[in-house]
Amino acid sequence: MAAMKINKAFVEDRTVSVPGIHCERCDKVIHECLDDMAGLIEIEVNKDKKSVRFVYDSAQVGFDDIEKALSDGGYPVSDSRWTRFKVARYRFMDENARNNAQTTGGNCCSHPKGIYTKGHR
Repeated sequence: MAAMKINKAFVEDRTVSVPGIHCERCDKVIHECLDDMAGLIEIEVNKDKKSVRFVYDSAQVGFDDIEKALSDGGYPVSDSRWTRFKVARYRFMDENARNNAQTTGGNCCSHPKGIYTKGHR
């Protein structure tokens, strides 16, 4: 994995089905596709379950990036209904994490302007 600073608040642990996995070579190729990706902490390939588990900093890398690298390497993520649902959820959560990581302000709702008017506390 590439050396990087990990923000523990945005670490995600995700598992997806990859039906093309069938041997030890697949494990090696998947690692080669993903090893240099910044923000990726851990990759675990399970050839028996035909799945890949990722641990990554979603403030640095999104599931879309991981999915594209897998697909480019010849191991696309399953197109089953359940996997499509999970992937959509992963994308939504990663986008929120990236947006939260990039904010410079504090909590937007800690004391919203205009909520307290004179005499109505």
